[in-house]
Amino acid sequence: MANKRSILTSVLILTFITDSIQFWNLNYDLKFLSDNIQNNNNQDNNEDNNIIISTNSNKTAPSWPDGFNSTLAKIAPDREGIVWVKHYYDWSKRGQRFDFYNDYVTYPEADWKLNCSILFVNTSIWFIFPEEKACKFRSGVIPPVNPNWVKLLNATYNGTRNFRGIKAELWQMEDPDDPNHIMDYYARADDNRIPLRSPNQINDPGATDFFDTEVGPQNQEYFNVPDYCYTWVVDKGCPWY
Repeated sequence: MANKRSILTSVLILTFITDSIQFWNLNYDLKFLSDNIQNNNNQDNNEDNNIIISTNSNKTAPSWPDGFNSTLAKIAPDREGIVWVKHYYDWSKRGQRFDFYNDYVTYPEADWKLNCSILFVNTSIWFIFPEEKACKFRSGVIPPVNPNWVKLLNATYNGTRNFRGIKAELWQMEDPDDPNHIMDYYARADDNRIPLRSPNQINDPGATDFFDTEVGPQNQEYFNVPDYCYTWVVDKGCPWY
């Protein structure tokens, strides 16, 4: 149980893929999110999403790519609107970063105001506030998400669904905080199997959706701790954390 909690702590810290680029129709996705933002669990009310297209009990659980970045949409029934986050991940560098913004984020087309970042480096977590040039050291014992976390949580394959207009695999797992609460994870049903939606635990209702995912090694600069983190310390966390 403790190991499962540790895995999910990294996966859900927002409470929270090949050399090619995969993009999705954002307008369709935003309508889907808007229609489901009041939903009080991880299940989708869209009728198409409840259709089992195929099942295969011998499938191996999907892994995250070793390196990728995505725009994340954190949705919850107890919050108005969507929390937008830019996510960078590179397992080979043992780095993971979440940048919090006020709106949907695309790069490099716009210069968006960055509220704060949550940075995982090796086994350390930092809250970083660029405008203040200040930081908070959050933990020294939690690593980035293991790319095999779905397998490590003993997820069960439950067929494919039409999810956000995309053929997706549905994997279900017990919530370490409440075994009666089943969490849903969606990945593209293709050779890449990149993430589409990650589950939240029962004490943080909602889900995190992935958009505009780019697969490949990430720049080391995303995972560097700024020098000012060692000189100016604040006692606060990122918004919505």
